[in-house]
Amino acid sequence: MGLEPVIPHEEPSPGMDLMEKIVQSPNVTFAIILLTADDYGYPKGRPEESKPRPKQDVIFELGFLIGRIGPNLVCALCEEGLDLPPEYKGNVFIPYDPGGLWKLLIARAMKMANVDLDMNKAI
Repeated sequence: MGLEPVIPHEEPSPGMDLMEKIVQSPNVTFAIILLTADDYGYPKGRPEESKPRPKQDVIFELGFLIGRIGPNLVCALCEEGLDLPPEYKGNVFIPYDPGGLWKLLIARAMKMANVDLDMNKAI
């Protein structure tokens, strides 16, 4: 889309954790976080009702990013069927689909956030 992504865990900064890297990156204009089924959760005392969910540190990082750069400047690409926090419902979650519609949805969210990109390259 004519953009240069920054992937925090690939950035050189020995000894810094992800949160420190985010704080040290003041020029972030839009963030995409990946939510995958890396964990399971269930209501207290009812393990038979377990559902796949993202790791809780990733949910924390999502909230941190929303607070740091703004709710309409962050989206989460998520696997289908995840147990997600209801507080973030709305434009934040974009479902991953093997057909690739997610690419267009992310590009649209970025365009709505005034990110300068080439929509023709989103497909």
